[in-house]
Amino acid sequence: MILSAGFGGLYAVVEMLVPHMAAAGIFMTYIIALEVMILISFGKVSWKENLKILLFIYFTAFLLNGIINAFQIGGNMWKVLFIVFGACGLLTVGIRKVLAVIGRQSVIYYAKITEGNQTICVRGLKDTGNQLMDPLTKKPVSIIEKEKLNGLISEETKMLYVPYQSVGKSNGLMKACIMEQMEVEGIIYRNVILGLFEGKLSSNNEYHIILHPKLFESGGENID
Repeated sequence: MILSAGFGGLYAVVEMLVPHMAAAGIFMTYIIALEVMILISFGKVSWKENLKILLFIYFTAFLLNGIINAFQIGGNMWKVLFIVFGACGLLTVGIRKVLAVIGRQSVIYYAKITEGNQTICVRGLKDTGNQLMDPLTKKPVSIIEKEKLNGLISEETKMLYVPYQSVGKSNGLMKACIMEQMEVEGIIYRNVILGLFEGKLSSNNEYHIILHPKLFESGGENID
């Protein structure tokens, strides 16, 4: 995101300094430049996810522009930065409070899973409906699409079976593995247990792992 923002700032400077870019400014600024920023930040995403991100960028830009104009501080860079950072902080806190009030239970996170010198990054869904626990260690079990871990699982990987219950099936055993670490929201969790799901967890590939809610309660290691 920092690289993406840097690209956006550099583009804005170049656009002001190169007169010939003004003619194609609207198309370049509101379509091409933003798409490049999205690609840098999130990589290749579905068209629905891309549209969602694009609309959020428009909303944020118009909102911050309105705040700056409301305070009439366009000529002072330091005041602009102060107001923008202050507004972003308040918006972040406000959005989180609103989500907490309306009781939103499912949130998408990016999970980085590492085993040895191999690392993958997948989108994960925090779902309060996932109550799967390993009966021996009492550790929460997140569920991931098996194919996503094909490059990480080896002969040395610790495997186990976790009992579960589901609709239409009173009980069963899910094959699971223990990964060296998983990073979510800047927190590292060691020796996480991941249940291996055959097939797709999301019909539109919105997420590939279902994160256990107790994983977030178990603590972890903050990244400095």
